[in-house]
Amino acid sequence: MMIRSLFRMVWNGTFKSAVILGFILYLFFPMLLRAGDGQIDIRPTGAATLTISTPGSYVLTDNVTMSANVNCINITSTDVTLDLNGHTITGNASTYIGINGTGMDRIHLYNGTVRNFGSKGVVLGAHCRIRDVTIASCGDNGLETVDGSHVFQVTAASNSGNGIKTGENCLIESCTAKSNGSNGGKAGIYTAAFATIKDCVANGNSNTTNTNVDSYGIYAGAGSAILNNTCFGNNNSTTYNGGKAYGIFASSGCIVKNNTCYQNLATNEGTDATAIYAGSGSIVAENTCTENIASGVGGEATGILCGSDAIIRDNNCHDNNAQGATGANAMGITACNNSIVTGNNCTNNNGTTNSMGIRVTASGTRVENNLCSNHTTGLGVGIIVSASLTDCSIIKNTTLNNDTGIDLGSGTHYCAENILTDGILNSLSATLGTGDRSNVSY
Repeated sequence: MMIRSLFRMVWNGTFKSAVILGFILYLFFPMLLRAGDGQIDIRPTGAATLTISTPGSYVLTDNVTMSANVNCINITSTDVTLDLNGHTITGNASTYIGINGTGMDRIHLYNGTVRNFGSKGVVLGAHCRIRDVTIASCGDNGLETVDGSHVFQVTAASNSGNGIKTGENCLIESCTAKSNGSNGGKAGIYTAAFATIKDCVANGNSNTTNTNVDSYGIYAGAGSAILNNTCFGNNNSTTYNGGKAYGIFASSGCIVKNNTCYQNLATNEGTDATAIYAGSGSIVAENTCTENIASGVGGEATGILCGSDAIIRDNNCHDNNAQGATGANAMGITACNNSIVTGNNCTNNNGTTNSMGIRVTASGTRVENNLCSNHTTGLGVGIIVSASLTDCSIIKNTTLNNDTGIDLGSGTHYCAENILTDGILNSLSATLGTGDRSNVSY
């Protein structure tokens, strides 16, 4: 009615009326558009919790800074869309949760920032969609959602818990998780089983507080796919405790492919740095693992470490280093029983105690068509099979410029068609290929 009257004024009258109409439309046109789309404007005061209790589409109209020690927004209904509209919700460090939709399914949250909450930044239920949101400097997990959710282009930074934590069957893509996890035992990105994590960056996530726990750039539950991610600078810097720093930790039955993991660090005594760990039955392929470092006494640095029945193929593992004064071992690849290790390039992985291109730690493993070179610090070996193992096959590998090319110890193995340009093969009981299948040393 008001707008109709204004148009009548312009139709009947003056330039001044036209100016008034233009000004009013400038102020209210965005609101009218949103009303036409069914969106509801919200603006928490910061002094109390705002509750969204009915399904619908909501839009935040301004920045919010919390003065009270309460959640900023509670969502108590399913089927809610919340557009943060480019705004920032800021807690006061002791405030509880930024956006709390615990147990509420099918929430769509996008386009804004949640920061500086004493507990979690955002908590949602299942089958949610979160995109273009930054969650930073919270006292627990940055983003937490459960099964069947899609997390896209989310940045989680400097949260004390996990940066992003999801349930099963979730898709996490094009996200960045950095400098999270100082409470220990946390990850930049943490998922339960059957997730897909792709095209993400996890860097600088570190355990600086708790002993006897690990830190992770990416942690994925069983049956997950971890594809095309970059993990670097993830760190475990607590004192001696056996804790580890992982670029990627994948549980059993995972596919870990085409990731780059570098400069993941374990900086104190007894802590290990592993670029990629994959559990039994996993496939680890076409990854690059480089310059991962364990600098403390007794620390180990490993490019790829796998459980039993794994396939480890076409990876590039180089310059992983263990720098401790004693007990420091470096390996390009460590494989367990009944695994297949093929087509990998392992170069210049050196520890002050032992330096190994490929280490086999359980029986029945096949090592074929790999290149292992330049392992010369401490006891340097291109391919080594641990003592007392049996039934491994070492075939068609090339070793170059190692102190020892292949060391099979006293076990009963089959070793054939290898080229050892470092000229040394140590074996007491293995069956060696003959004729066209002879090993060549020079």
